[in-house]
Amino acid sequence: MSESASVLSGYAENYSQTGDIIVVAMCILFVILIRSSFVNRTNSFRIFCVMLVTIAVAAYSSIILHMLLSVDPPPHTVITALRILHHAALFANLFLFSAYFIETMHIEARKRRYYLTVGSIALAALILYMSVGAVFDLGAFRSVRTDGQAWVQVFNAGYLFFVSFVAYLSIRYRGRIYRQVAVGVLASSGIAFLLLIIQSYHRQSSYTAASFLFPAVSLLYLVHANPYDLELGAVNVSGFEDYIQ
Repeated sequence: MSESASVLSGYAENYSQTGDIIVVAMCILFVILIRSSFVNRTNSFRIFCVMLVTIAVAAYSSIILHMLLSVDPPPHTVITALRILHHAALFANLFLFSAYFIETMHIEARKRRYYLTVGSIALAALILYMSVGAVFDLGAFRSVRTDGQAWVQVFNAGYLFFVSFVAYLSIRYRGRIYRQVAVGVLASSGIAFLLLIIQSYHRQSSYTAASFLFPAVSLLYLVHANPYDLELGAVNVSGFEDYIQ
């Protein structure tokens, strides 16, 4: 085995596909549940659906990426492209999460455009930085084809930015969201952040996509759930209104 393949294989040994496979399965389950229920097709719900897509893309690309890390010789170009796709999907999910908050808080149009522009610029800058760094092998990306630390650093920077962005919005407009919903979503986000810290301590990357699934679960349950009445076989009036539209 070549030296490059040996290093990449060692990096892949700390990874388990179980976490990402469960994430993909959960996303499919969410789609089935959504299709089986009457959910109001609001803008926030559409954002939520795209969030599920980005999580599934991140998990699936991670599975393929780590499979290729053990190939000899490793396909460097494909690995780099998958890493860009994986991180771009995660950053897009964080941006959509902030956009979801902006949508549900009913922020004034001018300020809404401003916040969305800030988030869009940050997302574009992160993807551009990864792409340029990978193509031209610049700076920290000189180690991109070995231990992947350059990607970890970029992920940490992007994650902290969007988490801080959402935290600012939650504090700045705390009076525009139900306390119970805010507590549930932020608590799930805190658990996700804790999982990432524990994973990083053990030099793991198996549950990154899974951590992004936790806030999605809380949103589906707290905001978009519209359960059936088992005795009547019906949903509440909002489901009926959505059905006849």
